[in-house]
Amino acid sequence: MGLGHISKLTHETEVADYAFILPRVESGRPSGGYNIVFQLCSRLSRDGFRVMIAYMSASDFFLFRELGDKELLPRKELLRKILLFSKPHNFPVIKILEQAILLFNKIVWHIAGDDYDFSLLKGIPKYLLQYNSLDLVTSKKIVATSWRTAYVADHLSRTQFRDQKLESCYYLIQNSEDDKRFSGRFSIFASKTYEFKSLKKIVINKTLLKRFATDNPVQINIGIDIEKFRLINPIENRPPLSLLIPLRLNPSKGADIGLETLKILRQEVSGIDIYAFGDIDPSGIPEYIHYSYRPNNKELLALYNKSSIFVLPSIVEGMPAPPLEAMNCGNAVVVTDNGGSNEYIIDGENGIIVPNKDPILLAAGVKKLIFNDVLRIKIAKQGQKTASSYTYETMYKEFREYTIHK
Repeated sequence: MGLGHISKLTHETEVADYAFILPRVESGRPSGGYNIVFQLCSRLSRDGFRVMIAYMSASDFFLFRELGDKELLPRKELLRKILLFSKPHNFPVIKILEQAILLFNKIVWHIAGDDYDFSLLKGIPKYLLQYNSLDLVTSKKIVATSWRTAYVADHLSRTQFRDQKLESCYYLIQNSEDDKRFSGRFSIFASKTYEFKSLKKIVINKTLLKRFATDNPVQINIGIDIEKFRLINPIENRPPLSLLIPLRLNPSKGADIGLETLKILRQEVSGIDIYAFGDIDPSGIPEYIHYSYRPNNKELLALYNKSSIFVLPSIVEGMPAPPLEAMNCGNAVVVTDNGGSNEYIIDGENGIIVPNKDPILLAAGVKKLIFNDVLRIKIAKQGQKTASSYTYETMYKEFREYTIHK
């Protein structure tokens, strides 16, 4: 099952209690940020709130084409250019393209055996945004979910607060999107959105909470599926030389640091068994790594329960879910000081934290666990206890309580 039907906004579109603006249509397994939004939407709908999801379309391509390396434009003009292609007469073309991409990805992910539960979005209407019909997004509360969507939410806050249609506008910030390692040449546009006073900031880590302190943000903690990602293979039964690491394309995820770390470990630790997963083409992965390309949840569960140590080499993170999933499955984790992992990891107690961007120190952190079974098992057990408290339901309750009252 995929995302389902995507409609065109009209004057007859029902007023929602919550409208979540997403930067693009995504099919197959949702990325971490999309999954968080989908989980929130599902629970709001379950509890009787009217929820809509509105997708931007073709934003990356047309933003590149229209803006190039020009200086930052006034926000209204920038928004117009972001949604340039989304004009009424172009809607059928856009919709056909978006649906074709959805169908293609759905087939690919079906062949790959993807098992993401899209039924959680059943009954939630989904729309494709157009610049000339933005004001048809009528909702009591609007939630921007990325820097691109913040331009849309800011525009709507100006028009709909004036017309007394809108109660509140929020900006769910899940990472430092203005970091060039995250957004590249778009970082200046991302940075500008953090100045929008019309949007109430909701952040997911203390680093962001401190950064935006003058805006009085609220922090919520992300959750994981603790029933799906659970301990099956007892911690004590696992070989200490079994290692798992994510290798992902986004430069902020530190795949190059991860690969260099693995090279060091392979040279210094005899018999180490290395497993990895991610979205990097398998042809670019060394043969000594047991690599799973875009694994589904069932495959991830098996990987988490096969390994003893989980390593996260990321440079920048919001509040990463994979270490939590690995912890709940019984892994002792070693992470970089990436701005997000230390939300739930205390160095030496339920995980190991090492300085960022240093493969030598990352390898040293791993070796500390490999050569000390007592420490590894202690950290794994404490980590599992920590991870079990980070649930989707807790995340949802924190989000709901804040947005209902503010």
